[in-house]
Amino acid sequence: LLVDNLVDQVVMARAMTLHPVALIVGLSAAQIVWGVVGMVLSVPLLAVLKSKLASTAHPYAQACAALLEGEWQIAAAITE
Repeated sequence: LLVDNLVDQVVMARAMTLHPVALIVGLSAAQIVWGVVGMVLSVPLLAVLKSKLASTAHPYAQACAALLEGEWQIAAAITE
């Protein structure tokens, strides 16, 4: 019970770091397109999108993942 409620949440939160501005933009876009259901689904979808982009070998995909994470300097260095 403790592992499910506390440990898993801490591990997932550290693995899926998303910038607050990216979350707000994602929530707003999902609300416009899908309403309240989209807002509920947007955070997990953004986390999956970031992990897929980060694991892709293309430099622009890695730059987009860095932007979702809030690493602006890394994203600029990747695209140069």
